[in-house]
Amino acid sequence: VRADGGAMNSPLWAQILADVTSKKILIPEVKDAAALGAAILVFYNSKKYETIDKAITNMVRFTDVKEPVMQNVSVYRKLYKYFMQSLINIDEKKRVTGNL
Repeated sequence: VRADGGAMNSPLWAQILADVTSKKILIPEVKDAAALGAAILVFYNSKKYETIDKAITNMVRFTDVKEPVMQNVSVYRKLYKYFMQSLINIDEKKRVTGNL
């Protein structure tokens, strides 16, 4: 998963994202994805790169990679089950009370 934005300035948040999704998180060097995407299209349209994929390969760099920690993944999966059960319980209470 390639992730950007302000949250990726936090190594802890990036690690949590890796653990919750159970996926490797790639953190790009350039934090403004929209500007980088625009630059990629400019270079492609000006024929500097033959394909958009080649432009991406040459222009996108990553400063960090967060691998999921399997022990954490296991904990988050359990917590997710509790979360989903809580939603079911809330829906049931709303149904019984007539959504008061």
